[in-house]
Amino acid sequence: MSHCSRLIELYIGENKLVGKIPSKFVSLYNLKTLALDGNNFDRRHPVFSWEPYLPGSFEYLNFEVNFFNGSIPPSLSYLKGIRLLDLSRINFKAIVYELMENGSLEKWLHPSLQLEQEQNKIQSLTILQRISIAIDVASAIEYLHHHCQEPVLHCDLKPSNVLLDDDMTGHVGDFGLVRFLPEVSNPNQSSSVGVKGTIGYVAPEYGLGNEVSTNGDVYSYGILLLEMVTRKKPTDAMFEGDLNLHSLARMALPDRVMDIVDPMLINDEMTATVRQALSNSREECLISMVRIGVACSVESPHDRMNICRVVHELQSVRKILLQATTGFNMYRWQ
Repeated sequence: MSHCSRLIELYIGENKLVGKIPSKFVSLYNLKTLALDGNNFDRRHPVFSWEPYLPGSFEYLNFEVNFFNGSIPPSLSYLKGIRLLDLSRINFKAIVYELMENGSLEKWLHPSLQLEQEQNKIQSLTILQRISIAIDVASAIEYLHHHCQEPVLHCDLKPSNVLLDDDMTGHVGDFGLVRFLPEVSNPNQSSSVGVKGTIGYVAPEYGLGNEVSTNGDVYSYGILLLEMVTRKKPTDAMFEGDLNLHSLARMALPDRVMDIVDPMLINDEMTATVRQALSNSREECLISMVRIGVACSVESPHDRMNICRVVHELQSVRKILLQATTGFNMYRWQ
C-alpha cells in the first residue's frame, strides 16, 4: 500500500469484503475518492480512527451498506473539502453539528434577541446567499431521492436541520427520521409506521395517514424556501384559519411579492448601493423563488414540482442575478 501514495481514487465497492478496513490506507495521503460501499466491514470504524491523520483533501466518501455503528466520529471535522459523504444505511446515530462553522440556517433567519443585542444588528443573508443555500439543499434532496441505491426520505426538512459551513454552503443534517422507500422493491410493505415531522413543515397528507414519499420532502422544502424568502416561520402567530405561509405567498404572486419578502433583502448593503441597477433582476429572482416555493408546497402531493426541476430553475435564477451583478460592476468601473 505504501507504493500507492500517489493514488487519487480508490473504488472497492460491491465486493462483499469483511473484517477491518486496512489501517495502511492512511499512507494514501493524496486520496480524494474512497468508495467502500456494498461490503461487510466490521462494526468498528477504523477509517475514522486515523484521526488526526485522516486526509483533509477527501472530496468523496461512500460507506453505504456496511456495519459501522455508534456516533459519527469527530474526525470528520477534518474533511473541509468534502463534496459528497454517503452514510446511508449505516447505523450512525448523530450528525456532528459542531463541524459547521456558521451553525444552522435557523440561526441566520431567526437570530435570538440576545444575539441581536450583542451584535446591535440582525444577522442577515443576502439574496445571492439564500439562492445558493436553497440550491445546496435542493441538490442534497435530489441526490437522496434519485441517486441512492434506494430513494432516501429525510422526513424533517427545516431551517435548524440545514447547516452552514465557513463558506456559507448549505448541508442537510439530522437524519434521525430518515426512511428508505421500500415500496420500490416491496410494494406490499408500508412505510408510514412511526413517521413524524415538525409542525408547519410536515406534508399535510402525512396527517391523514398516507405513506411517506419523495413528495413529502418536496413539500417541506417548499415551506423552507418560502421561509428563506419571507423570513416568516410557518408557525407564526399571523397564520390562523385558512391563512398559512403557502397561501400568503400564493396570493402575493406575482405583483405583490415584494410586499411579503424579508425587508432585509430590499434594504441590505448591496441593494442600497445598486438598487436601481439591480431592481428588476432582484425582483424577478424573488418572484421566481416564491413561485417555486408555492409549487413545491401545494396540497396535492402529485401536483408538486419535481425536485430535479427545482434545482434547474433555481440555478437559472442565480445565473440571472449573477449576470446582473457582474454587468453592473463592469459598467461601474469603466
